[in-house]
Amino acid sequence: MKCLTLLFAISLYLVMPVYSQGTGQIRVSGSITDGETREVLPGASILIEGTAKGTVTGLDGEYTILVPAEGTVLIYAYLGYVNQTVNVGDQRTIHIELVPDITTLDEVVITTQAKGQIGARQQQINSNTIKNVVSPERLQENPDANAVEAIGRLPGISVLRSGGEGSSLVIRGMEPKYSNVTLNGINLPSTSGNTRGTNISGISQYVLQGVEVFKALTPDMEANAVGGTVNLKLQETPKGLHYNVMVQGGYNDLNDYFGNYKLLGEISNRFLDDKLGIFFSANAERVNRSVETMSASYGLESAEVDILLNSADLNLINRIRYRQSLTLSMDYQVHPSTKLKLYGLYTHSRTDYDSQTKSYNMSGAGSVYYSMAYNPYGESSMLHSALSGETKLNFLNMVLDYGLAYSIQKSDNPDNRSWQYQFNNSSSSDNTTREIRRLDPTEVIPLFKDDIDSVCKLVDVAHSK
Repeated sequence: MKCLTLLFAISLYLVMPVYSQGTGQIRVSGSITDGETREVLPGASILIEGTAKGTVTGLDGEYTILVPAEGTVLIYAYLGYVNQTVNVGDQRTIHIELVPDITTLDEVVITTQAKGQIGARQQQINSNTIKNVVSPERLQENPDANAVEAIGRLPGISVLRSGGEGSSLVIRGMEPKYSNVTLNGINLPSTSGNTRGTNISGISQYVLQGVEVFKALTPDMEANAVGGTVNLKLQETPKGLHYNVMVQGGYNDLNDYFGNYKLLGEISNRFLDDKLGIFFSANAERVNRSVETMSASYGLESAEVDILLNSADLNLINRIRYRQSLTLSMDYQVHPSTKLKLYGLYTHSRTDYDSQTKSYNMSGAGSVYYSMAYNPYGESSMLHSALSGETKLNFLNMVLDYGLAYSIQKSDNPDNRSWQYQFNNSSSSDNTTREIRRLDPTEVIPLFKDDIDSVCKLVDVAHSK
């Protein structure tokens, strides 16, 4: 009976005018875009003239507002644009193209990025929960390695790093396993074999319309994320043909490496009187994250307040990462109140990795250990696709969401190997005295003896296997 009732209600809505008889109000919806670039304007204000009532556009530039059935005038405003005033009359769908205010063009260099983020702040102010929003301008214009780095700029958010770049997010100090990561509101699969943590570094920030970070749950969200939820929103397809090509190269001075690159290509257009929108993006990247480091550990002697060296490590890590991603997004306006979306996201990453560590132990007579790890083909891939729809039930003042999703993630390390060796007679008790352990590690390490030629031979043998 419930299903029949719902189907009857939807059918009734499709044949009846969009009008609320009992309240004397009508629902007006539409979008607000830049009149020159056709880009959506998130956070634009819509105000009922003569009142303090209104709303703002979402990340997709769309809005919905209930207004009196007669004599309503709407004011459309956005910082840096000329206001527009529209008499609603019998209109139920109003699309607005705002014109930039010529008097503010002198400030365009310093306000271009702020324009989008101001819209994001407006969404935060009007939100009924604790939410932060990152605009697409902030995601794409800052020199961040990936979207994780940009989201990490928000208050209460910290970043977990791998090889010097952000990989996952920590909300309010809680581990990633206590948070959800969603794409257009649908959960992404975990990329860890031990926790629910999701590595989103492989998702290009150039395909995102924005990012929402919820630090408190609402009734329409999953209850299994006590830390919070990060929702990534894919770009909406704008009107007209748009394409973009980006080629970047880089040089790593530390490793004398010229092979860093980032390639991006995207194209979008709308068809069938703008009812059908198609967006496609491809991204490829290679980056050298190799490092040479020295680390040391210290301990406090039990009898005296004396901090002494316990061990020192010399580390050489060679790490080259390859990433590729493909995104296809389609949306279709079935009815002024119903929109369908179909999208697919595929990411693939590979890391060529090997490490060598020499450890100098200060306990007893002292010792030297040599360890190495070799993983020439560690790869990870993720496929995420969804078909979703949204129908506005005006006569019930409700929005109906529905859809299907499929996600799969795979990690593979077929050649992951490691070895450890110990050097005999590499030290004596003369190297581990209290006076020696007070010295700087760079002065202590030369006192130990290790056979470098033997190490080189062992490395060659290990790689040959």
